[in-house]
Amino acid sequence: DNDSQDAWNRDAFPLDGTQHTDSDEDGYGDNPDGNNADDCPLIWGNSTFDKTGCTDTDGDGHSNIYTYDINQESGLRENEVGDALPDDPNQWRDRDGDGFGENSVGDWDRCVDVPGALLGVPGPGCPMPVGDEDGDNIPDEDDLCPETPEGETANTDGCSPSQIDTDGDTVFDDVDICPNTPTNEIANSVGCSSSQTDIDTDGDGVNDVDANADQLDMCPNTVEADYGEVDENGCAPSQLDTDGDGVTNDLDLCPDTTSGATVTAEGCIVVGADTDDDGYEDAFDAFPSDPTQWHDTDGDGYGDNWGELDWNDFREALNIGEWVYNAQEPDACPLDSGTSWSANRQLLGLYGCPDTDGDGVPDPTVDWTTDNGADFFPNDPMQYGDIDGDGFGDNPDVNGDYCPNQPGFADHDEDGPHENGCPPLDADNDGVYNSLDQCQATVANTTVDSNGCAEYQRDSDGDYVKDDKDLCPNTPAQDSNLVDIDGCTPSQLEGDEGTALLGGSMKNIAIGFGAFLGIALIMLVIRRVRGGSIDWDDDEGDDFYDEEDDEDDWSPFGSGASTTPTKSFSDTQPSRSPPSRSPSPAPSRGPPMGGRQGPPTRSRGPPSTQSAGPSAAGPPGSSRPRGPARSPGSSKPGMRPSPGPSARPVQESSPAPASPVRKTRRTAAPTSTTGDSPVRKTRKTSRSPAPSGAARKTRRTAAAPKKTSRRRKANASFDDLFGPDEKADFDTAVSSAKERLIVGDSEQSVLARLQSEGWNVKQSKHILGQARP
Repeated sequence: DNDSQDAWNRDAFPLDGTQHTDSDEDGYGDNPDGNNADDCPLIWGNSTFDKTGCTDTDGDGHSNIYTYDINQESGLRENEVGDALPDDPNQWRDRDGDGFGENSVGDWDRCVDVPGALLGVPGPGCPMPVGDEDGDNIPDEDDLCPETPEGETANTDGCSPSQIDTDGDTVFDDVDICPNTPTNEIANSVGCSSSQTDIDTDGDGVNDVDANADQLDMCPNTVEADYGEVDENGCAPSQLDTDGDGVTNDLDLCPDTTSGATVTAEGCIVVGADTDDDGYEDAFDAFPSDPTQWHDTDGDGYGDNWGELDWNDFREALNIGEWVYNAQEPDACPLDSGTSWSANRQLLGLYGCPDTDGDGVPDPTVDWTTDNGADFFPNDPMQYGDIDGDGFGDNPDVNGDYCPNQPGFADHDEDGPHENGCPPLDADNDGVYNSLDQCQATVANTTVDSNGCAEYQRDSDGDYVKDDKDLCPNTPAQDSNLVDIDGCTPSQLEGDEGTALLGGSMKNIAIGFGAFLGIALIMLVIRRVRGGSIDWDDDEGDDFYDEEDDEDDWSPFGSGASTTPTKSFSDTQPSRSPPSRSPSPAPSRGPPMGGRQGPPTRSRGPPSTQSAGPSAAGPPGSSRPRGPARSPGSSKPGMRPSPGPSARPVQESSPAPASPVRKTRRTAAPTSTTGDSPVRKTRKTSRSPAPSGAARKTRRTAAAPKKTSRRRKANASFDDLFGPDEKADFDTAVSSAKERLIVGDSEQSVLARLQSEGWNVKQSKHILGQARP
């Protein structure tokens, strides 16, 4: 604890065991963990409240380092730390940021929650009662300078320094370096006349200031005897000590003596002297008065030794210097000559590193990043730290961060209350900041556009009807005075009617087209399910039926006991044994006897009574399916009346091979003479000799010689295929088939549908022929 004035590394706090150094000599110790620690250890300061040892310009105890947060709901400042008004010793808080303090002294703020002006009502800090177009806090009616530039302070007349010329030298006060230029003298661009700059106080021939009033003579008290030896700065050798050894240049025989070495009266190092007693003589010691340093590899004035334990690995790898307890001003970049002497965030100084902007904080390098002290802004001499990492320097005086502990944004419009580096305000919480929000007070949870406007707040076409109620959103500007409460003009309403009609027609077309596609899809599915077992075209059948006029129809629905048409979905029908036959004569086919006498007479509909026997009714399931029922009383197509009882066939002991059952036209034997048997009217043919025993009915041919070519018969007429009572059903079927052909159904699908409704193949083809265009 050697605290003598000239002692090396003396204890600045001999009575405080927690502090021993005070780099800025402001009375606060450098040890951040000790008593009365200095919050700004490298800058002399006198603040005592929020921070100790930092700059306090007005002496009110609050440091000039002012920070605060912004309340997102009110837009006011909160958590203020430091002095909001650093030049007013009576004020330090200003929650609304209008420049008027809250302590009731002087021009204090009468409206602490509302930004105001000096002449506000009811007092300073309250809003102006009248207009103030230039925003200088002077009512327009009293403003002598109505266009005061934004950001400049106006006097009581509403004029700022850039708007007035107090000395009348034609140079405005904001750039006038010589504000009291004599009348009638010509001033230069900075407001100085020759009489104000052509001054040489010591008479050494070097003016005190140059034409811009900057100091020129660095030695203003040169004696007359040295006038002839002064340099361009107005200094004689007797006034200079270039090497700083305490011997002026005019007497120094050793002008480059190492600073701190013990020298003779002639300015030369005393031989064998070791001023700091570190074992290195002054002549060989780069720091003769510092016992912790003795070498300086890069020659920048900072020693190679270090005192930080966490530097050991880094520095030992370089093999430069050594660890020395409490080493003074260790060179953080021992291989790179530099001038840095501080660190960002007021950490321990980083000495001897490159410093591009000359602010004392080193440029970032591989070894020294912004996290351990390098400059966040290496090209800005006014900024070096950025605690919250938002890109705004912590020094608020020069485009700095007014909220250093909160990431923020730039104050683009500079209209307040938002400041650089502070979180932007969004009063209605719609995601658009106040400075960009053109629709304030948007209802919560409402979708807005980039301007912060919801649909109920917008009027896109400018017709004075909000978008959410505007049924005609594109009203021309010239027609905005013609709209109704729905935002529509008469011409728009007429256009809407035409559009509605067109829309209706298009709707009908769409419905029809959809129905067509649906039907086509259904028919395609049916066709695939049936797997081609229905003879869609029946061309082969045409040839077959054309061979013989009395060929019976083939039913795609197979044979069965029921007379209702059905369709088998298998490729073959179940095998059936031929029915047993009675000894009665069976119908036969033979050569025509005497020719035909017109179309044969047919019995229509199912038999009304039980058949007389097998010879009359034929085998079971052989009755031909017919079209819609022709019994008295109408019925839908395809609905067949149940047939009466029929003779049960007797099945042979050996089943016949499975094969598709082909339904053939049956012929009847001559009318029985039995009186109590019902008579079925059938088509007559010549008889053949009756076969003996039960026989299977097959197609027979005449005894005439075989022909090598087939004869195509003439098309059948309506009377050949239909009965008189089927006329109405026939017409209905033709109309329906026409409609299906018109909408695009294929002929095969129409044939299939007709057969599914109960018409046989020939009837279906005849109906299709009538339906074709």
